[in-house]
Amino acid sequence: MKCRNAFTVVEMLVVLAIIAILAALLFPVFARARDGGHRSQCISNLHQIGTAVAMYSADYDERIPYAVDEAERAALDVELTEFDRNVINGMPSFVSTIQPYLRSNDIFKCPSEHPFDYYSDPSMTYFGKYGSSYHYAIYPAYLMYSIEDFVNPASQYLMADVYPWHGGTWAGNFRINELFADFHVKDVTGPYYISTWVPDSVN
Repeated sequence: MKCRNAFTVVEMLVVLAIIAILAALLFPVFARARDGGHRSQCISNLHQIGTAVAMYSADYDERIPYAVDEAERAALDVELTEFDRNVINGMPSFVSTIQPYLRSNDIFKCPSEHPFDYYSDPSMTYFGKYGSSYHYAIYPAYLMYSIEDFVNPASQYLMADVYPWHGGTWAGNFRINELFADFHVKDVTGPYYISTWVPDSVN
């Protein structure tokens, strides 16, 4: 009697089919784990930026950085007065303003950021074009708020993902990682994020 030392074609096909099924089952699990890791890294980035802003504020009479992020500068509201546009255009970059309080500018890159098709270069990202994946609150900065000026700092937007990098779109359901004026960071829903845009009245 001959002893078989090799798989038959049918057996090989069965093994390959099992591997394909397992891969199909496990791929979403690995993808969710990867996305969860990216979200956690993004939250960590915002925590470190918040710490840098707090250190800056301690050095400048508790005021938040008088600065603007470059994406905001490039998309100034056309409804602003010419005076306001000129003032904002003259404000320093947020990234360069707090860079002395950070170890690396890579903190400003969200690991989930992806390129945008509307750039002339389809490989371009917000971080690549403007130096940050995050949006800094322009109006409190423009008004030269101090930390004490926020009535409800725990619910006041200070910085957040410039786009729903972690799923969803502006037109639908989405979640955003957000840094608040009391320097805590939270993953919030789209409607809650939008509700934190307008600064509270100052004390």
